[in-house]
Amino acid sequence: MTKPVAVIATDIAFWNPGYGSHRRIEQICQAFSKFFTVKVFVFKTITRKIQAIIDERNYGFEIVSYKPYEKKFRGKLHTKAENIHASLRKWYAHSWHEAFHHFIEEAGPAVVVTEYLRMQYLVREISPDIITILDSHDIVSLRGISFYAFGENSGAHISLDEEVALMESYTFVLAISQPDYEWLRRFVRPGSAVFLPFMPLVGDLPSPVGSSTKRLVFAGANSPANATALQWFVRSVFPYLPQDITLSVYGDVGRSVQASERLHVHGIVENVADIYKDFGVAINPVYFGGGLKIKSLEALWAGLPLIASAEGARGVEQFAGPGLYIARSRQEFFDHVCEVSQKTYSAETLILQRREILEAYQADAECLPFFSTLRQLAKGASGWIRSRSVLPA
Repeated sequence: MTKPVAVIATDIAFWNPGYGSHRRIEQICQAFSKFFTVKVFVFKTITRKIQAIIDERNYGFEIVSYKPYEKKFRGKLHTKAENIHASLRKWYAHSWHEAFHHFIEEAGPAVVVTEYLRMQYLVREISPDIITILDSHDIVSLRGISFYAFGENSGAHISLDEEVALMESYTFVLAISQPDYEWLRRFVRPGSAVFLPFMPLVGDLPSPVGSSTKRLVFAGANSPANATALQWFVRSVFPYLPQDITLSVYGDVGRSVQASERLHVHGIVENVADIYKDFGVAINPVYFGGGLKIKSLEALWAGLPLIASAEGARGVEQFAGPGLYIARSRQEFFDHVCEVSQKTYSAETLILQRREILEAYQADAECLPFFSTLRQLAKGASGWIRSRSVLPA
């Protein structure tokens, strides 16, 4: 039987390694591929080199560039830049909007998914018979408050009411973490919030070898939240730790610190498993931001102990215990690192840690009731969906 088509729209070059958000988009595409014929519409130019990378990845779904469709400008859409929220306007391009709608007419999807709230304009003027889904990644208004509290600019200043209004233009809103899901259930239309957490793939993170608890590990992009947190840790905690404790930094965030005899900067790695293949103790001292900290979940899933701030543990708080230590001050970070560096973790302990996460996440990550409902709606019942609750609150 022919699968209905689902179009997933993004401006992220998710085939590039090293970012949790990229792996989230891959997860969404793979999840929908089980039930739909997925076509990923990307607002990027796909060169021969990029196409070779995509072919090598062997995703199992089609990836289409906006470029050929941008040339077919028709002037049929009424949305203009002034109709877009001021904080989201920098991500808007009328030619992109036109290109997307041209592609939609050609692809004939039953479902359209947009990555991040900034792409909300894509579902404007779309047929009401198409089911629309937002993969939120985080709550923009809450993220803005968190950044503002520490004198940082989140890049998007939007109120709670404004965000909810934009979210309610979608049929469903996907939450990446339990805290985000609980928030969404309180504010968006009943039945429209869906918990589809990030789930590391089993094969991606084999159990690490060795047992060195004197090797700290931090991984991340060079975002303000990551860079500021790493610089704070290197300045305020790391110099005072025992001299046999080292810190290995992976990803672009390594550009924010200076390598030394004890601080090893590795840059971007192709495979996330390479970060955790050698045993160590993961840290996440991030103290502002939003959404699920994918690096924290992946570290726990890989079987590493994790020492994190309250923000760094956001979305994985339920695993606090032998594998997760939450530090709420500089002193607690110091104490936890010293404590863990004196411990030995057995393979059995690490397997139990992974099994606990698997049991907690598996059913939610598969999200079978949601996809079952979605398939039924995609068969032709979507016309009434915008005004009704179709899932239990």
